[in-house]
Amino acid sequence: MKKVFVLLSVALTMFSCSDDDDFNDGFAVSSSDLIGTWALVVDSEDNSGISLDDCDKLSTVTFTETILTTETFYTNDEDVCELDNSSSDNYTVSQTTITVTGDEGETDEGEILVSSDEAGTFVQMTFIIEDGVERQTTHRKVDE
Repeated sequence: MKKVFVLLSVALTMFSCSDDDDFNDGFAVSSSDLIGTWALVVDSEDNSGISLDDCDKLSTVTFTETILTTETFYTNDEDVCELDNSSSDNYTVSQTTITVTGDEGETDEGEILVSSDEAGTFVQMTFIIEDGVERQTTHRKVDE
């Protein structure tokens, strides 16, 4: 399950949103709000931003009604951008909780929020990963 979360986290971030007040705190999110492809704009661990290069920003998540596909890119030792991993997992959403189920039945549960403004539509996901570290990613919808 750690694999599912790590892939999900890395694939979700690039453009900074100032704070959680920009998101729909407390409002229900449905899978229909999520359908589409989202590009990573912001990534952080325990509220410390993770620097993203142009290659990282190619990472995406794509939601259908029930499937979450994550594609993660990284820059290798030869300074070449390449696909690190691609995975597809089932997911469900209830209110502001997303549950992702991996191919071996393992699950990760986190918070999911959606926001729209003149810059676009954003999805923010927060999961607790190894050693209680909070991982938060923000993605901007690219197929609007």
